[in-house]
Amino acid sequence: MSDKKDKPKLKLVSSNKVKKSSKPELTAKQLGFCKDIVGMGKDKDGNPKKPMSLVDAYVANYNVSPKTKNNTIRDMASKLKANPLITHTISRMYDELKQINKVSAIKKEEVIIRKLEEFMNNEEFSDTARVRSAELIGKSLSMFTNVTEIKESDKSSVEVEQQLREKLSKLLKE
Repeated sequence: MSDKKDKPKLKLVSSNKVKKSSKPELTAKQLGFCKDIVGMGKDKDGNPKKPMSLVDAYVANYNVSPKTKNNTIRDMASKLKANPLITHTISRMYDELKQINKVSAIKKEEVIIRKLEEFMNNEEFSDTARVRSAELIGKSLSMFTNVTEIKESDKSSVEVEQQLREKLSKLLKE
């Protein structure tokens, strides 16, 4: 009995139970399927991945027997893509990819403009090259586009008819 008195009182601080999140998450295979469809990530050589078809993405991420018929694979891939979580993930990945491409295009444009500014301001280059650089910078800023104004006047059909009659009568009198 004295052994019980000597033992410290322990309290349970946390349980080892894993709490399930309220949001369902994709498995590694499902996520790989989504990435392959969109073409996100890099291949083994470090080059950007190209988007795959549903069937190719399914075969790349799931253990498919060589004996499995193409129609079965196509059916399974279509059912997987029909999953709302998969569809949402693919849509989100496409949006991310578009954003990445926009940022990349802007960065490239900025690099080109900076290089043209260097050429334009560097007196070691010929005057022709410097003027051409300035011209290209101006074109990128849409400085040389012609603006055409179109005036619209709201005339009723009666007014248009009256004006046409007047013009026809003048022409016929001459």
